[in-house]
Amino acid sequence: MVPKRRFKSVVHPVAARKNPKRQCNISSDVESIQQVEEKIAKPAPKPSQVTSTTELVDNTNEVSTDATGVLSVVSFNSSTNNGESDTDDQLWDEVHLYNDGNFELPTGDQLSRILCHVNTSAAGEVQVLKKITQWAETENAEFLTLFHRKFGVVNVFNFLKMVLNDNTNIVGTSLLFSNIEWASRAIESVCYNGGEDKVIYDIAKKITTTAIEFDGMDMLTSASKKCTCSVNASKHVAKRRNDSVLLSKQRALAAVWATLANMSELISTHDTSERRVTNEAVNKVLNAGVDVIIQITSVETYRNMEIRMNALHTLKELVVRGYVEREHIEKYDVVFKIVGFFQNRIEKVESKLSETALEMAIRLFSWCHMKDLLDGNDFHRLLPLCISSLKQYAQSNMKIRERAVDLIHGACLTMTDSTMIEEAGATEVLGEMLAMNVVGQCEKDCIRSVIVHMFGKLNS
Repeated sequence: MVPKRRFKSVVHPVAARKNPKRQCNISSDVESIQQVEEKIAKPAPKPSQVTSTTELVDNTNEVSTDATGVLSVVSFNSSTNNGESDTDDQLWDEVHLYNDGNFELPTGDQLSRILCHVNTSAAGEVQVLKKITQWAETENAEFLTLFHRKFGVVNVFNFLKMVLNDNTNIVGTSLLFSNIEWASRAIESVCYNGGEDKVIYDIAKKITTTAIEFDGMDMLTSASKKCTCSVNASKHVAKRRNDSVLLSKQRALAAVWATLANMSELISTHDTSERRVTNEAVNKVLNAGVDVIIQITSVETYRNMEIRMNALHTLKELVVRGYVEREHIEKYDVVFKIVGFFQNRIEKVESKLSETALEMAIRLFSWCHMKDLLDGNDFHRLLPLCISSLKQYAQSNMKIRERAVDLIHGACLTMTDSTMIEEAGATEVLGEMLAMNVVGQCEKDCIRSVIVHMFGKLNS
């Protein structure tokens, strides 16, 4: 009997929301995205009637539709009630993030002026992006819907595009990478899948769709390449706490791939009628993802492992949703490069974080197998990694154990020369697993089936 493949969902340790929902003074008992939109669409009250920031209303935007049918914000009214223009100081005083422990979200008019400020290229953009990130992390449906209706993600991507095209003296400085980091974090926070909250998921999916239509994934991969350049330094340099540029690069790169990981969870599957990620964008993400996985190698810091895990998670989500084809695997040497990287380090793994990165790599290849993207040569490269992973983690990591066994079974089904599987040590390591107390009876039955299948092919 051929063993069934078992895939259990794994909570992504990096892309998942780190901060719990914060208590704020805006009602969160919303049952549907339609209710949220209806609430926001209510007519704006007169200034004297506005008593708190809970009234997310705005009549200050003029909206037009371009030739592609995508709405765009034409102008913002950034004047105060008496007609005078706000200064930056007045704007910060008006929008309170934390005031004696009470968290407040912006009104529609305040958010309009904040988003307009992002695109002015004036001082304080990072502070604005930090505020947007903090607001989004409340996971408040009304704020996220308002942010979407104001095309906030387009404003942030416009800022990121401006930063990437900037040829002034900030190139290569901490300021450049800080701008990239906080633009990415703002996008990441509004593209969060909401966990079990269906309303947040629906809003985030709409925001992600807008981001993809605006070539957001292309811009993020361009940002990744700008940050990847010379991010690897010698161990001596990397350990210097005063190397602010290097640390800024690493933080920016981690934010970029956390954003791509979140967006990849929300894109529609390849075979749906909804707007899809273009093949060109898939090529760029795959190319940049493989590069960043194998290039961040100098020091196994937390930040480097965070970057690597988010890149692996992004590639896996593209595979799951059907955007990756066999030609992509071959073109970018996905198996050869990633397997080579981990195989050279598997015996040097010293932290749980490194083990999780290895687990995510094996999970990526397991999904590639499930989607029929691997051939005999790929399995020939994967076998040593699977055997080494089982020798190291069969006792302690069930997820690595299950997926590695699944890949060995895939090798039995695909490779014409089964002697290579035996010579790689598969028989020995599978036999040892049958004697382990941590391996359940059902799992042992699957392992026995793989062994029987392997020997049956050897004797045929």
